[in-house]
Amino acid sequence: MTLVSWIILSVVVCIAAVGLYYLFPKSKKDTQQLYAEALESLIRGDKEKAFWKLRELVKVNSNHVTAYIILGDILRQTQKPQQAVKIHQSLTARPKLTPSQKIDIYSSLAKDYYNLKQLDNAEEKANLVYNLDKKNQWTIKFLINLSEERESWDNASNYLKRLEKLTNENEPNRHAYYRVMQGRCFEKDQKYNEARAAYQKAINTDKGYSEAYLHIANLYQKESNLKKAVEFWTRFAELSPVGGTEIFSKLEKALYELGQFGQVEDFYSRIIDKNPNNVEALSGLINVLQAKGQIDRAMTLVDEALRKNSKSVHARLARLKLSLRRINEHQLSSEVDQIRELINEGNGSYL
Repeated sequence: MTLVSWIILSVVVCIAAVGLYYLFPKSKKDTQQLYAEALESLIRGDKEKAFWKLRELVKVNSNHVTAYIILGDILRQTQKPQQAVKIHQSLTARPKLTPSQKIDIYSSLAKDYYNLKQLDNAEEKANLVYNLDKKNQWTIKFLINLSEERESWDNASNYLKRLEKLTNENEPNRHAYYRVMQGRCFEKDQKYNEARAAYQKAINTDKGYSEAYLHIANLYQKESNLKKAVEFWTRFAELSPVGGTEIFSKLEKALYELGQFGQVEDFYSRIIDKNPNNVEALSGLINVLQAKGQIDRAMTLVDEALRKNSKSVHARLARLKLSLRRINEHQLSSEVDQIRELINEGNGSYL
């Protein structure tokens, strides 16, 4: 072999060696290292450094789909959702994407469009995820939250049913809430029959959901059907965690107009039996007894309340009010002084 041939062969071998070194071992090592460094930066919360590491990575390996997905996510998280959409959308055109990659891409697109307030597009992309993986709880919860934000109550309920099938946990309270919110929308549009039907569906779904009774009662009041209004107000008060205090005056007035004022005492007594600490119900009952001239019974109720809570300002004021008919000036003055001291010292309880 001639000298020239040796030189040519040596050059070819060197070029091949350099090419193999840079194209395979080094690039593989670099992409793995860059990806690891990018993830480490994300864990530390350094999104900017992670972004540039990923940018460097995709220049070396443009087939690294996950790197592009994360790049887009970082753009969205740094208030650049339009750019995030461009990156994520471009990935959908790539051939031979795995189902897992498609799920990640569509999930990111759903978040991008949500960030842009393009809720129709966000829902469309989330449903593409669901079609690929019907056990994907993230996308179902995303669709539920999206429907709630859009006030699409039927959709919210349907998506919730999907979630319930996966978790084997029923949420009748949440379905009832959706029906009540649907009813509120109908009321706003003055579609009262549809609103009442929605509230009734809420009750049928969860008989313990108090808000449905309140709104259907208010509808009956608007229609001057006080008998039905009283029925549903009463049920609301019995179920409400705060005792339904907002409807006490409405119910009293309705019973008075119906000529059934005597039932007010029974109503307040039932509420107090259920919740002895319901101050508004106690005050209401005391007022009824006082109106009937049954001062002794009223005073007995107040004394029982004070035995349970001697620092109750409400109970002391009620006793003071009742005492105006019974005790002398010195006793009244003493009672007022005690109430004032409780308030000034900050030791008084308003229960």
